[in-house]
Amino acid sequence: MAEVFVRQFVIVGPDLLDYAIQEYQEVTEIRNLDGSCERIEGMKRYQLQYGGAVNKLSQREFKVVATGMVLTIQD
Repeated sequence: MAEVFVRQFVIVGPDLLDYAIQEYQEVTEIRNLDGSCERIEGMKRYQLQYGGAVNKLSQREFKVVATGMVLTIQD
């Protein structure tokens, strides 16, 4: 099982600073007897650009674990 970088997006926090959040996903590749390869995607993990765990609260909100600060994606 390996982790693959999916994407990065920037959110403006309540303190008007930019926070870059990176999304990673666990991926498992299984080779079948006929030689074909099957890719199974697993759980997603979020972190700040320079370290620090982030929890996804909803489709548009993330919470920084260390500080408890809630970041909201703005359109």
